[in-house]
Amino acid sequence: MPARSSVIRSHKPVYSPVSVRRVVARRSDVGVRRLVAVWAILATVFVPLGMATRLLEWTGLPLAVGGTELFVTVYLPLVFCLCATLWLGYLWGAIPAYLSTVCVALLGGMPPTWIAVFAFANPLGLAVVSLTYRAVPMRTDLRSFTAVVFYVLVVFVAALVGSAGSFVWGYTNEVGFRDLLPVWQGWWLGGFLQALLINGPLLFFLTPVVDR
Repeated sequence: MPARSSVIRSHKPVYSPVSVRRVVARRSDVGVRRLVAVWAILATVFVPLGMATRLLEWTGLPLAVGGTELFVTVYLPLVFCLCATLWLGYLWGAIPAYLSTVCVALLGGMPPTWIAVFAFANPLGLAVVSLTYRAVPMRTDLRSFTAVVFYVLVVFVAALVGSAGSFVWGYTNEVGFRDLLPVWQGWWLGGFLQALLINGPLLFFLTPVVDR
């Protein structure tokens, strides 16, 4: 018994994607059905929240920092999608991220062809997270200094990569270069700050529970 307790205490959650194929194969299991149900409910809640960014004009909000004006965008679906990616795997986060971005694009009147391209922006950023954590077996509960530094670097790069969607948005809406800056900076800076200030604590406190 002592040996087993020691093993449990020393367990460190790392990126362990849940195979969708395996979930389908075990769809009769109560635990699997509960997992899918919780994910589906949260996805149903968070996917439409992306439209709040458009309706409430949460894009490119000015933020004064030390005499410098920065711009941030509040995009709540990414809170769920990033956690889902790190806890369950890429597709679990990318699918709701794609659907949410489609909703925003439809609301903005973007042409259908461009919507299909634009909607890949956030899934592209999540792919950076997934591939990096797959390549480096770093713990996902952020309970070590190395894990925190690694996480900060990964989500920073992911936010920059995902912000490529702002250029598609600017092109299709004929946004001038000067007006595009708040959209682009708001996209990556807002996503980065969300990942630090909201997802960070969620991963710290909930990852051990989800992992068990």
